[in-house]
Amino acid sequence: MTKEEKDKEPLRIGVYVCHCGGNISDVVDVERVAEVISHDEGVVVSRDYIFMCSDPGQNLIAEDIKEHGLNRVIVASCSPDLHEATFQNVLDKNGLNKYLYMHINIREQDSWVHSHEHEKATEKAIRLIRGAIAGVRHEKPLEPIMKDATKRALVVGGGISGLTAALDLADRGIAVDLVEKQPFLGGRITQLTKLFPTDVSAKEVIQEMVNRVVNNSRITIRLNTEVVEGSGAIGSFKVKLRTIPRGVQGIDNPDEVIDSCPVEVPNEHDYGLTTRKAIFIKCPDAYPNELAIDWENCTRCGKCVEAAKGGKITLDDTPSEEEIVVGSIIMATGFKPYEPAEGEFGYGE
Repeated sequence: MTKEEKDKEPLRIGVYVCHCGGNISDVVDVERVAEVISHDEGVVVSRDYIFMCSDPGQNLIAEDIKEHGLNRVIVASCSPDLHEATFQNVLDKNGLNKYLYMHINIREQDSWVHSHEHEKATEKAIRLIRGAIAGVRHEKPLEPIMKDATKRALVVGGGISGLTAALDLADRGIAVDLVEKQPFLGGRITQLTKLFPTDVSAKEVIQEMVNRVVNNSRITIRLNTEVVEGSGAIGSFKVKLRTIPRGVQGIDNPDEVIDSCPVEVPNEHDYGLTTRKAIFIKCPDAYPNELAIDWENCTRCGKCVEAAKGGKITLDDTPSEEEIVVGSIIMATGFKPYEPAEGEFGYGE
């Protein structure tokens, strides 16, 4: 049979309603659901069974595909996270394209949330399945395709998640561009003392990971850098990066330089409870342990240039842009702590 003939083939839908060992059938009248659905257009088989995911349940679908020539299958059961792939494999093994399957969740989205409304839960199950029937009418067979991919990845974020992702990729032989918009690596972990539930030192964990990243030849670290533009598709993304200069190189007296700066701003590393200067080091164990200029708050007064010994401070550097091509992108941009409004959850009271 040609593809065109298959597309014109009359729909022969099989619908299977799972009892889920009582999780569904204690609330939803599954026998009634299967009976009502059996009269819908295009449905040639409509059954209920105690455990559709069991071997006998899967065999029921397999036998019906062969006996009744099913070309669409719907299972109404638990979460698709648990068993969508299970039932797709049944189709696949029995000569039916697995994308001609639709999974309906009548446990988490029905029986568990309407446990005291049996009639309404039953009606909802019928309506959800009818929605699936309408959906499978438009399903088309899909086939996997192979596509060449650039063996290079972009990881956005230099906190614990970004560092972990970069190391995992590099260990698999993939080149990594690790982008962090701040002038230092480490992210939120550097603000903590011990980590739950092991009580290990946050400082030791992050230092060990940073050392591994810094010494991995497959990882390119790009600090003070943000993604400003992206295009392309899986396997080949074009990404434009903008890097803001650090402004400082090789200063021998960082403490004196910091003291010379007249600008003070809230220190985000201490959640704004303290202040820092517009030229600063994030924390004693920061990587890199070098000064950086906060360009947003720097007034270019030149006091730091006068105080600096060795190296140099450049206050007129401009951002640079570079376009890279990567096969995949991982977003590991972290989080911001939520501060409730005054009185919310009793906050401040």
